[in-house]
This record gives sequence, C-alpha cells and structure tokens, in this order.
Amino acid sequence: MGSDREHEGEWTIPGEPWGESGGFPGRLLVAPGSGRVHLLPPQQFVRGSEAGAPGRAVAEVRQREATLRVATPGVGWIRDVLVVEGEPVTEGQPIAWLTEEFG
Repeated sequence: MGSDREHEGEWTIPGEPWGESGGFPGRLLVAPGSGRVHLLPPQQFVRGSEAGAPGRAVAEVRQREATLRVATPGVGWIRDVLVVEGEPVTEGQPIAWLTEEFG
C-alpha cells in the first residue's frame, strides 16, 4: 500500500481566491489531480445548507499511491456536488459548486 500525501484543492483560476464564476453565482471546486473521487461526509449544516469553512475537506481524489485532498479555500456554502462516489476524475474537473453567500 502506498503512502498518503495531502494536496489542497484548487479553484479554477490561480491567484483569485474564489476562482472563475463561469457566468453563474458561485465558484467551482476542482480536482487537484486525476484518480477516483471519494466524497467525505458533511461536517456542518446551517439552516439546511452545508457550510464550508476554510480548509474543510469535502472530497478526496485517490490515486494508487496518494490521496489528494479537495478542500474549500474560504467560508462558503456547498450548493451541489457534481460527481458521484467512485467516479474517475481528471485534474481540473469540477467536484462541487459553492457560493460565498447564504440563500
């Protein structure tokens, strides 16, 4: 069995803390590398929506000898997960959709 290494998830545009808007409200959390996605259980709900705190892992991308951590870069709301458990993903593929505002 290989060793695990952690890697923070990245947003779609480096240097911008909330990434690319894509013309819709919110931002995309993307896979930091290729592998199979493993969704982590929600940790905090506020009024029925899952809250994302800075650095909170929402998924892992598992490779043969590494596990890449997909984490939120800031406070926000996880609106939708765009992959299913065990799905193969490629680097840069959207994993979740987040917004900075509740509502």
